[in-house]
Amino acid sequence: MFTSRYNRHYNQLREFLRLLSYGCYHKTYITKALSISPAAYDKYLSEIKQILPMERLQEEGYGHRIIHALKGDTYYGFDNYLHQLFESSSIQPQKLSIMLCIFQLLGKASSPLSAPDIYKKIVNASAPLREKESIYAPYAEEKTLRRIIGELVKEGVLTEGKKDNRTKLYSLADNPLQDLTDDEAHTLLYALTWYCTTANFSVPGFFLTEVLRLTYGFNEERSAAQFKNIDLARILEDESVLTILSAIQKKEYISCRLNGRNTTMLPLKIITDYHRRRRYLSGLEKRAGNTSTKYKELRTSRLDKLENILPGKVCRSKKIPSVTDKTVPVTLEIKGDTPTQLLFLLSSVSSRFHKLAVSVDNEISCHCTVNVSDPLSIAPWALSFVGNIKVLHPTVQGRIKEQIKEALTRYEQ
Repeated sequence: MFTSRYNRHYNQLREFLRLLSYGCYHKTYITKALSISPAAYDKYLSEIKQILPMERLQEEGYGHRIIHALKGDTYYGFDNYLHQLFESSSIQPQKLSIMLCIFQLLGKASSPLSAPDIYKKIVNASAPLREKESIYAPYAEEKTLRRIIGELVKEGVLTEGKKDNRTKLYSLADNPLQDLTDDEAHTLLYALTWYCTTANFSVPGFFLTEVLRLTYGFNEERSAAQFKNIDLARILEDESVLTILSAIQKKEYISCRLNGRNTTMLPLKIITDYHRRRRYLSGLEKRAGNTSTKYKELRTSRLDKLENILPGKVCRSKKIPSVTDKTVPVTLEIKGDTPTQLLFLLSSVSSRFHKLAVSVDNEISCHCTVNVSDPLSIAPWALSFVGNIKVLHPTVQGRIKEQIKEALTRYEQ
């Protein structure tokens, strides 16, 4: 084999398991999210079928092949199933945006609102997003909105009242957790503990868990956090991200500690590298002196390196530059044994980097130039193609050599 199949197979299987742990069993969505073929989906599912709920698993034979699937998981369907342990139904992104709008409107309202009033406020608030054709613009027909409100009332999150014995008015429930039985509280606590260790944004889950423990006296059942499917740094960043986003919206400075020194920055944008699972902050660092209105050059810093982030004063400068993603060109040297192998390597590079410049040397070798925000983010991917793809960057080459030496040392042990 000219590539390390184990590394690439392990990485994709880990992502596959991560999506399943989130509750996504949708075949079409997983194949698009992981950039894999339906045959690869079937192969991964057959490898891990012994750890899935057997009553959800089904098999279908095609000649000598056996296709594994999950009940309700169709090729063109839109259903999305969560973990069967708690028998929960999933929430689609569009429905989730509608629910968030309902909570925000009722939370700010001074008096209960009717369903038509809620619908009008959502339509007016989402008009700018619809004009920009944003995918995050909440949209729903009035009858759909009434159905969602009815579900929230049934779940105890909203309360329903009547005006003049005719018009139904809705408001947020004071404490939805106070009417739970002990068995329901225990089940919810275990469900929250499971989802806190797997969800992307789990800080609200930890807060809700603490409220549930204090309400029902479950302090003795406190369990140690197990971050199996998520970076611990990602969870700890949530509060920092909220502070930074608020400062960006209000055009405020932030004071923080970076590389062992205190500094003041004007945050402009948070950049997310999805391949590296790392976030960066782009901002302008203020010069020394409290009355100075000048800035240093645009600086991009790793978010996990920023400490003690606090909001500061409002920036009064009218000329705040816009920020674009700062990238660094990196050259890849690609060599294959045959022209067919070279084409395969090029397709692997193009699937990882959407924009690249190719310079062909001969039939079995070429050079590619790609632009990345962090050159070190290429190192884990390049390890899968050691011997065929060489990253012509000294820092990345040093990181790859260190990881290979570490792997060989562990293998010898």
